[in-house]
Formats: sequence, C-alpha cells, structure tokens
Amino acid sequence: MRLKKLLNNYSVLLILILFFLVSDIKAQSLSDPIMTQQGPVVGEVLGDTVTFRGIPYAEPPVGNLRWQSPQSAKPRSGVLNAIKFGSRCCQVGTPDGNILGGTKTFMGSEDCLTLNIWAPKAKENTLRPVMFFIHGGGNVQGSGANPLYDGKNLTEKGGVILVTINYRLAQFGFLAHPQLTAEDKNQSSGNYALLDQIMALDWVRDNIKNFGGDPNNITIFGESAGGVNVFCLVASPLAAGKFQRAIVESGGFGVNVSLKDTANSSQVESAEEFGLRFVKESGCGTSSDPIACLRSKNPEDIFKILTGEASVINRFNGSTVYGPNLDGYVLKESPIVALQANRHNNVPIMIGTNKDEATIFTIMLPIDTKAGYRKIVKSLFPSISKQILKQYPTTDYPSPRDAFNTFFTDLSFVCPARWAGLMSSINQPQTFVYSFTNTFEIPQVKPFGAFHGQELLFVFNNFLNIPPSQDQRKLGETMLGYWTNFAKTGDPNGVGLPNWPRHNQSSDSYQVLNVNITSQSGLRKDFCAFLSKAVLGMNLCNSCGKKE
Repeated sequence: MRLKKLLNNYSVLLILILFFLVSDIKAQSLSDPIMTQQGPVVGEVLGDTVTFRGIPYAEPPVGNLRWQSPQSAKPRSGVLNAIKFGSRCCQVGTPDGNILGGTKTFMGSEDCLTLNIWAPKAKENTLRPVMFFIHGGGNVQGSGANPLYDGKNLTEKGGVILVTINYRLAQFGFLAHPQLTAEDKNQSSGNYALLDQIMALDWVRDNIKNFGGDPNNITIFGESAGGVNVFCLVASPLAAGKFQRAIVESGGFGVNVSLKDTANSSQVESAEEFGLRFVKESGCGTSSDPIACLRSKNPEDIFKILTGEASVINRFNGSTVYGPNLDGYVLKESPIVALQANRHNNVPIMIGTNKDEATIFTIMLPIDTKAGYRKIVKSLFPSISKQILKQYPTTDYPSPRDAFNTFFTDLSFVCPARWAGLMSSINQPQTFVYSFTNTFEIPQVKPFGAFHGQELLFVFNNFLNIPPSQDQRKLGETMLGYWTNFAKTGDPNGVGLPNWPRHNQSSDSYQVLNVNITSQSGLRKDFCAFLSKAVLGMNLCNSCGKKE
C-alpha cells in the first residue's frame, strides 16, 4: 500500500516536473511583447530570429467593406500571439500551389489582410533595413505564408528585416464597377489590392521601428504579379515616400486597362465594362442595387463568376485576367509612361528576369511540332504571326517548343524588363538589371531550364525540395548578398561579390546570374527592338544602348 502511494506521489511529481519543463520550453520559444499601434504582439523565437505571423494591418474587408478601400486595423485589448500565419486571401487554386496540375478548389478567407515579420532576436544599437515582399500568383493566387518566402536566412545572413503580406486577390482585389466608382470618395474602383499594399506599407512605417527596423529604409520587392505590383507602387502618387528602393523580379509594367471607356482607350473592354459583365454573369444584373446583391453572396460563389487563372498565356487567349487599372487616383498613368516622363517615385531600382520564364506556362500547349508552333502563334497573334515566325524560326532552336518559349519569354518578361531598365536609368543612376540563367540538373526540373520563380530559391536561400549543388549554394549566398546590399544602400555591390555595373543607356549592361557570374551588354536587344515595333507599334528604345 505504501509502495503504491509512493509511486502515485512520484507520478504526480513527474507530471509536475514535465509540466514546468514544457511550460519553460514554451516560454522560451516566445519573444517579449513588441508594442504596435494596435497593441502588443509576441512572436516565435527560432534561433537568432523571431517570426511574427498573421499580424492584422487592416480591418477584415467583409460585409459593406467588400470592394472598399482598406480600413486601418483597430486597437485590440490584450497581447496578440502572432505565432500562426493568417488565412490566405480568397482564391481558387491547388492546396500546394502547384500551377502545373492538381485539382483546383476554393480556399482562403476575406479576413486575410495580415503581414508577417522576421526580425533579429537580440536588440541592436542600429536599425536594420526593411525588405517588404509582395508575392506573385497572377494576382489571383498566393500568400505571404509560402515556405519559400521564409525570411530567416535574409534576417540572419543578410542583416535585414523581412515583411511579407497578404493582399486581396482576383474578384475581391480588382473588380471595378460604375456603382463602386460612384460610391468611392476618390471616384476609383478596382485597385483594392494596391491600396492594401499601400496600407501595409503605412503599417510598417508606423510600427517597424519597435521590431528593430528602419522606417526610413524600406525596399519593396516582388516576383511575377508581385513585380507588376511593385512597378505600380513605383508609379503611384499614393505610395510616394513610403519606400526608398524597389526590386522587380520577373514582373512587367503592362498596365494599360482604363477604369472607364474613353475615346483614347486602346483595349476592347475597360475595367468598369468588365464589372458590368461580371454583374450580369452573377445574376445581380436585374437587381435595383447590384453591388448590394454581390455583397450578399458568399465568397465561394463570387469566385465561381468569371474565374481568373494565374498563367501569363491568359493575357493573350481571351481568358479572364485580373489586375490593376488606370483609375486616375491610385494609378494616373501606365508605369512605363510614368518612368519615361519622370513622374514616378524615383528610387533606385533593380530589375531582371529568368532565361526560361515561359516553360512552366506553356507545358500544356501543343507546340512540339512545327505545325503546332505555327498554329499557336497564329491563334494568339493573328495579325503579326508571320513576322513572329520569321523572327523566331524553328531552325534557330533545338525544338519548336524552345522557339515558342523563347519568343514568349521575350515578349512577356525579358523585353519589358529591358525597356523598364532603360527608361529608369534616364533619371535614376542607381538602376541595375539582371538575367538569371541557372538550370538544375535533377530530372524533375531540368527540362524547365531557368524557370519562372526559380530565382526566389536563391534570393531567400530556401531550396525546399530542390537540392542545390555546391556552386549553386554559393550562387544563392551571392544573390542574397546582392539583394540585401541593395536594400541597405541602393547598390547590390559589396565585399567579396562580383562587380555588378550600373545600367544606363550607353552601356546597356546587365548581370548574368549563374554559377559563373558575368557582366554583359544589350540583353536581347535586337529581339526586343522587333517586339516593340511589331507588338507595341513603336520603336520603344530601339536606339537605346548598344550591343556587344
């Protein structure tokens, strides 16, 4: 009996010991509270980094706030345990984000306007530069919680603070409509995603100092649609003074959709006209208040109406595309026009693309034969197909697929980056251009070459399930150095890194990012001159720069 009682006492004691040990471990894993304007937050300590996840920067845009400018997050009582990522914004996609296949489903929530911060654990005497990342996904998919964007390496190796954000997507981020325009005090609609990003920048400016970040040294950077959004922020008067540098990865400046139909509109359908079509498709067209009718629908039903796709191909095949519009408020003019006229936020700019951007978007296209290649080109670009086929003949490439992928990469990524770099350098000496050309040797990804988004593995030093070689790890360290140096000073160069020359109209130089880094001149100059004339109908920078 005494033995049983003793064992029971030992059991109680063991449970108490384990309880306190676990409690101590949990306490050690959380940071001290950091004060924000909405109240204190605590994050998770991971080595020398503290990660704060899911911090609201705006009120949930639900109910009557759907399709309105974001509202500042209200103060809250108590401490926010910022240890879990917030919900991704409403979207249709595959759960793992696989754009190459998988069953697509509705996911996410309208209550999604949150941000994440990676900051140093130890307090420091000086404030760190802040890197503010805008995710890609065609402005219809993605979130700031993607494991690829984990900022631990940028924080610990690069000496910066990383912020990633969620912003409204697709129908909720970009739907314009005459009634929405009329109810807005600025007579704007359809640019809610950009307004979200601007509000997140405001939150960072007002709060990041308490996390060890410098509110006067913020670099915005984004990839793909995130890069497009960065360019829009560079062009937007509303973003003036909210950031000091900008990095555009595989993004373009092709925002030319007007809010309203005008005599000078170049596109068939304005943003408001699309909104009228959207309302008709939704069944709310006969309602006395179509926007109230739309706001009464649940998010999943909204996403069944004119669903958008992330693929860049959709911009040319008539599919539904969501993105910013020229509303005269958030965007007064196209970013490229603003760059040319020096009416943009004139900050140091780094811009570049990957050599084989198109490969993941064209995988399902029947372009493995000459006939298939010709048919697709004629289908997508009927008026200039003969010129394209002459400029990109199959005889110049290993296969018809390679010919089309090279053409489409030039059209959608490389040449827009080239033109933007040249335009930026007119008024901004701190302009740097790159071409990322690395290819992995593992069979699963080798056929895609230097595919769209691959550079992110190197910038964040997060290779996920793709094992890098020793030389590729070194490339990753170099690229992390370039990106974080640029965030610190507006110049990617630093001790021990290959020299990256500035880009200007006379040198037309760019950095080739591969295991052997080199500086070259005239990135796809002749092909871009052809495309500017054939597709845009102008000689955009045809005489700019010189070719080696």
